[in-house]
Amino acid sequence: ENGGTCTGDNTCTCPPDFTGSQCQNSASVSCPGGCQNGGTCTPTGCVCPPLFSGVNCEDRRECPVEGARAENECGHSCVCRNGRLVDCCRVRKEIHDMTQAERQTFIDTYKASYGDITALIESHKNNFFNGIHNPGEFLPWHRWCILAIENILLQRNCRAVMPYWDWTLHSSDPWNAPLWSDASHYYGGDGGGSCVTTGPFRNGQFTPVSGTCLTREFSGLTPTA
Repeated sequence: ENGGTCTGDNTCTCPPDFTGSQCQNSASVSCPGGCQNGGTCTPTGCVCPPLFSGVNCEDRRECPVEGARAENECGHSCVCRNGRLVDCCRVRKEIHDMTQAERQTFIDTYKASYGDITALIESHKNNFFNGIHNPGEFLPWHRWCILAIENILLQRNCRAVMPYWDWTLHSSDPWNAPLWSDASHYYGGDGGGSCVTTGPFRNGQFTPVSGTCLTREFSGLTPTA
């Protein structure tokens, strides 16, 4: 209802102004003024992240316990010291363990920031056969590249931490893993060697550095764990 989209996992992706299993509830009624500081609007009101409270999650609480770990407004894991959150670090999650809202934040931020990361993508393309896939360079180079992309995303939205895929969970049938569904908060499916036609990166909704479309061809099996 109300412009919601039914996803492949039998749930609805609702517009910002509506909530509920079928997008039947107006957020302006259940969450007047909206939810701040990463709060989530539900039919019963705002659900606030740790360290925030109030009708709209507008009030910041002090550290719960000295020395304890708690999340800051970006969802990063921090240590409570002298009433302040310090030594914060980002927390990467397996993509299927993220909430729908977390996945949507990452996808939306990635697409919005794509113009800022094209230089890194071109660097990968230009150096593909220049050593970065050799045994000694593969992991450090790609870890650096992923971190550099993530840093760019965090400049736009501090909650857009890069997820990872634990493919061992789906090693027997990797191409039917949920992340390849056509839901707006996942990656879309196969293109059969041509343009991807489903999900948020489908042809017409996303243009890669090639200037044409994102192509995929799923084939074979990944090694079993």
